[in-house]
Amino acid sequence: KAAGFDFVELCIDESDEKIERLNYAESRIREIALVARENGLVMHSLCLSAHRKYPLGSKDDNTVNYSIELTRKALDFAGIAGVKVLQIAGYDVFYEPSSEDTCSRFVENLGRIASMAREYDVMLGLENVDNEMSKTIEKCMSILGNVDSPRLEMYPDFANMSAQGVDYIEEMPKAQGHIIGLHIKDTKPDILRNVAMGAGTVDFDRIFFVLRKMNCFVPCVIEMWNQDLEDSTDIIRSALQFIKAKI
Repeated sequence: KAAGFDFVELCIDESDEKIERLNYAESRIREIALVARENGLVMHSLCLSAHRKYPLGSKDDNTVNYSIELTRKALDFAGIAGVKVLQIAGYDVFYEPSSEDTCSRFVENLGRIASMAREYDVMLGLENVDNEMSKTIEKCMSILGNVDSPRLEMYPDFANMSAQGVDYIEEMPKAQGHIIGLHIKDTKPDILRNVAMGAGTVDFDRIFFVLRKMNCFVPCVIEMWNQDLEDSTDIIRSALQFIKAKI
């Protein structure tokens, strides 16, 4: 809040430490949400990137079952904390070979968790990522069409497309009317993490112009990584100021 942010997105990555957050007692989850509110923040969304290690498209049924169990726990957390959006990265698999079968399993199981999300009144947001199945908006929209659930929409990351050489200026309008949030960061070719705002190749002026033309007014999450730097608050404050100036 001191850095100027209005809300936060909780990260559940593939580390045991972060996954353990999904096992918090209901009282602790409510306490966390209360502390946020008392400090003028909202816990708006939850990013379940643990799916990279435990993917919905895995050929291993035990891995898929655990992936769905993690999703159920994340939805439980969201329901208790008042989180509105569960972000799902579009990886069919990450640490095993991708195939038509893994892509098909991903879509099938995405449909399963979309049905679960309905029970909790939570939206799922599909993020385009660095793989062939979901590297573009067009491919992600095809996934949405195959799942055909009112609980599944797009959560685009235009910088992911930029890093892969995809024309994100042309791609973004293909998600018009289906965007519920944006991940915002800077990237360089084939470098998706830890690029300072303005130091990469993303054309923020053009992409925000396009988003304004699309009448796209949604929550924007600045995606950054904890590097244990002493001046981390100054870094996130500068990133926010940079983006606000572009928006």
